[in-house]
Amino acid sequence: MFKAKPLRNTLFTVMALLLVLLLVSAALAYRAGYTPRYIAAAPAMLVGFSAKMSCSLYYVSQQSKAQVHQDIVSYSSLFGFPTVVYDDARQRVSASFLGREQQAQYRQGAGCTLVDNHETLPAITTMPLYPDDPISPQAEASDFDKKLGDLLAADNAQQHDTRALLVMRGNGDVIGQAYAEDYHAQSLFLGWSMSKTFTAALIGSLQYRNVIAPFEKEETSSTAPLFIEWQKDARKTISLIDLLTMTSGLAFSELYEPGSDATKMLFEDKSSSLRPLGSSMAFPAGEHWLYSSGTANLLSLYAHRALGNSVENSQRYIQEYLLHPLGMKKAVLELDREGVFVGSSFMFATAQEWANLGALFLNGGTFNDYQMLNAEWVQQAQSPNRSKNDSRYGFQLWLNQGDDHQPLRWPSLPANSFAARGNRGQLIMVVPEYQLVIVRLGWGKPKYPEDAAVAKILAHLP
Repeated sequence: MFKAKPLRNTLFTVMALLLVLLLVSAALAYRAGYTPRYIAAAPAMLVGFSAKMSCSLYYVSQQSKAQVHQDIVSYSSLFGFPTVVYDDARQRVSASFLGREQQAQYRQGAGCTLVDNHETLPAITTMPLYPDDPISPQAEASDFDKKLGDLLAADNAQQHDTRALLVMRGNGDVIGQAYAEDYHAQSLFLGWSMSKTFTAALIGSLQYRNVIAPFEKEETSSTAPLFIEWQKDARKTISLIDLLTMTSGLAFSELYEPGSDATKMLFEDKSSSLRPLGSSMAFPAGEHWLYSSGTANLLSLYAHRALGNSVENSQRYIQEYLLHPLGMKKAVLELDREGVFVGSSFMFATAQEWANLGALFLNGGTFNDYQMLNAEWVQQAQSPNRSKNDSRYGFQLWLNQGDDHQPLRWPSLPANSFAARGNRGQLIMVVPEYQLVIVRLGWGKPKYPEDAAVAKILAHLP
């Protein structure tokens, strides 16, 4: 005869064991940093990051799908969970996980942008000024090329995954370069936060050409706020220099984890500037340095509005007054869904093109004898900010030297060295004392030893 009581007891036992297992798993997850907020926000970030980065690395950088997957999961094994599908006919990528789906669309001239599943973005009508260059055979390697190749190999023996090293003199002459297997002089590399330095140059260009108020070294906030959204509160005191030096005082979470300001801004939001635009003041403007990708995207939004809030105008200006004179034939600036350049993070360029950007700052705003930026602006860009906590940051540039009481950021390098830096060790190191620009591009997870690596290159100069 069927006995209900023993079965009921068994079910209770199983449920109790499952509850204990769930509680233990939750405790372990919490100890590992996986808070309830983290877990709740994870699916959206996982699919957003996977769709966006798969699209960009595949269609812009033209990496193989296997390499794209490897690069993405190197951030976390969790990125192996989303299902990623490439639609080459529509040049779209979709990523799905636990009922969440996100797509990214590729457009020539604008790279990849996150879109809703049934959304199609308009084509970019302003195309690059140069056609794609064919890949020419690599010239016979010089002794210095070979030495850079040895340094690249040594990097990778330490799991740094360095993919390009390039050294350029201030006059634009490349004196050495080396590339890892599957990469070459025409490869497009994501700069991550090196994009911020280009965004600063865009602001400097607008000031030089009087599109916006000309540069003033002792700039103070005016009665007119930078953004109309700030006119009724303390944010109206924020100046353009405050944004350029990341001393705006705006609150912003730069943590790269599910649910943070930075990840929502880059991999979930329709607008890359709306989140920082709505940030509240955490410190008085100009007094506290806080690294914030949101600040760079506010600069990008400011430039976009200054150019008529027009994608076409912005694209044309950037190409005519920055990309063209800098010889950046292949560079790609990716846009958000509002058509605004994601100036914090999403610019691709060749190793030499990244070096050209460094040379612009090395040469006082001039490249190939063409003045692009105010020389005084460039000097100020390389000068310490006026914050009370860390002055070793200029106009979206990392400085070696700040105030007297602060140590050198790179003790082995001349004090006046400065750099553009990006996630995974992207680096444009400018060394004025040697009249050199040194570029390192790669994807390694360990922290890249910038000081030692650049010092080794300087020690082997021809």
